[in-house]
Amino acid sequence: MACTQSLKVWNAELKPRHGPVISVAADNDSTNASTMGLLLEDTMPECSLKQLLLKLKLFLPCSDIWLTAFGTDDQHNGKNVREIFIRKKGVRVDNIRLAREEFLSVVHTMTGTQMSVLESMWPPPGVDDHQNVASMVKGFMELMKLEGKTSADAKTAVSNPGALDRKLKALQPLCMIARSWVFLFTENDKSLAEHVINLAEMARTLFHLFRLKNSSAIPAATYRGIMKAISMHIQNIARCQEEGIDEYYIFQAGTRILEQLFGVARTLVGAQRNFDGLQLSERLSTIVAMFFIYLEHPSWKDHARRLSKSFDHWNTYSWKGCVKPSRVNMINCWDTGFGNSGTKLSATGMFKESDLDIDAIIAKDPTVSLMFPKGDKSPVLDAEEGEYRSSLRSWCLLKRPLLTL
Repeated sequence: MACTQSLKVWNAELKPRHGPVISVAADNDSTNASTMGLLLEDTMPECSLKQLLLKLKLFLPCSDIWLTAFGTDDQHNGKNVREIFIRKKGVRVDNIRLAREEFLSVVHTMTGTQMSVLESMWPPPGVDDHQNVASMVKGFMELMKLEGKTSADAKTAVSNPGALDRKLKALQPLCMIARSWVFLFTENDKSLAEHVINLAEMARTLFHLFRLKNSSAIPAATYRGIMKAISMHIQNIARCQEEGIDEYYIFQAGTRILEQLFGVARTLVGAQRNFDGLQLSERLSTIVAMFFIYLEHPSWKDHARRLSKSFDHWNTYSWKGCVKPSRVNMINCWDTGFGNSGTKLSATGMFKESDLDIDAIIAKDPTVSLMFPKGDKSPVLDAEEGEYRSSLRSWCLLKRPLLTL
């Protein structure tokens, strides 16, 4: 409700000077995602933006009445993907299950990287800092080295090549996704068009992996969070083209501003990092006023410079790639990414031709989309999250006057 009111104020008072709010992002916490989804996810109103997005295969345009999109944060999504590999039950793909120890052993065998180093990148539950973005990215860099490899490419001795090949085959879609994560988090010199191709490739790979029988590699909540982030970026770029916005930075579309707000709140009054609820509201009022001043006078804000390869502290000074939405041919880039993914997935030998035939999939069930990979009768929701959304939506219907946009 607070988000809705904020958007209403922005559109009424600030849009003429600073442009529209084109998206709102949250972390992948189920409560935040459900609440934001109820406020900002709906069938997009009929407009030229919707007609463009509907030309993208499997894309489902969603927004509020102001065309504001909702998404989740890429870094939080990446951390959730890393958690899949280190959970106790491990990863199961095409009936091949790999526990954490087996997974690390395969990576060690194929790359020669010391187990102690891999342990730091893929720490067990409850150990080390699972919020370490640099460690997460380095782990994905190791995993992507396995893409297209067989036991013949191993860096260390192999006792059972057949068993290793079966495990490597099962890991191939995950290696492709790891490569897409690395591209997203490190390729600051690539153009916006190249990032759209990468996002499209990741989207299709995830889509087919989620639909693959006898697999549990991607939990429903994680899948939904990633797809919401991808959809948000694509919708944002198309919206920028519609609105004539001449720059779009991938890394700024997540919860970066929110993290900045928390940092300022902790350091606003000397060394007083702890504060109660009343002090928090006072600090937030001050911070909001500061942000409005910086909007009016951006040159007054002292921007941080990136001093090292930190992955999670990008700024516009260190981003070298072209960020002009006007130079992105959305349909061609999307089709290119989808084509890249289809070719690579076919090469793994894990999918039948009919599994990868998107036109046939849609013809069989027109409700299938990236957000609903099994059709709208099987939404991508965990049971607990589904019950929460149902009760929250009922509450919203009762309180509709309070939530009117």
